Amino acid sequence: MSQMQPTQMTSSNGTQYLTPQALAERWCGVVTLATLSNWRSAGRGPRFLKAGGRVLYPLGEVERYEQRNMRGVPNNPKGS
Repeated sequence: MSQMQPTQMTSSNGTQYLTPQALAERWCGVVTLATLSNWRSAGRGPRFLKAGGRVLYPLGEVERYEQRNMRGVPNNPKGS
């Protein structure tokens, strides 16, 4: 019986990481594990770390990627 791997981790310095599975879940399955793998091979998508053969996405990099790819009219803080 295989042991399930955690989908989120926090390093000793407080950096949070997402596994590809956690990232796919964060994006509601719209981006699949296969797409994430293709993006990594093509140098696209959020930056990632490979440690011990595992792919990990620093949460800060994911959030920056999301901000860079935001589309639509920005919120107007003045409400006008």
